[in-house]
Amino acid sequence: LLNSYMVQFLETGFLHGDPHPGNFVLMPSGKLGILDYGLMTEIAPQRRVAFIEYIMHVQAKMYDECLQDLVNLGFLPQGIANDQEAREIIIPGLASTLSILYEGSGDLREQQEKFKKQREELQKEPGKLEKLREQLQAIARKYGSFRLPGYMTLILRAFA
Repeated sequence: LLNSYMVQFLETGFLHGDPHPGNFVLMPSGKLGILDYGLMTEIAPQRRVAFIEYIMHVQAKMYDECLQDLVNLGFLPQGIANDQEAREIIIPGLASTLSILYEGSGDLREQQEKFKKQREELQKEPGKLEKLREQLQAIARKYGSFRLPGYMTLILRAFA
């Protein structure tokens, strides 16, 4: 099933968004058959490439490049990655968050503790968290909201 989803995601660009046993059958040939195509999403070639680039940049700890990847994937508005002031605000937080998510053991409790510690560090400096919130709101007013693209909700559902 995982192999099927990787082919759907990376090669064909058509992804089944409702994976449960009632929607699949193992064929006599050993191949996986899909029975229900009611919940599908299309992933454009440029988004598939952007996703691969994002994974490569995270793996290489090139967090500054992840900002453009998130624009290319549709999470962030166009133009934001070319704004030096926005980059200086977003990239440190992005790097910190991605390092917690991807550099540890993957243990959820460990990640929660690291995020808690990160929040506590921010709260130690009076006004720092408020200033960051105001800066991010100003960026959102200038470029538009940060968002979860519709196609991504089905990808998350499929791989959950």
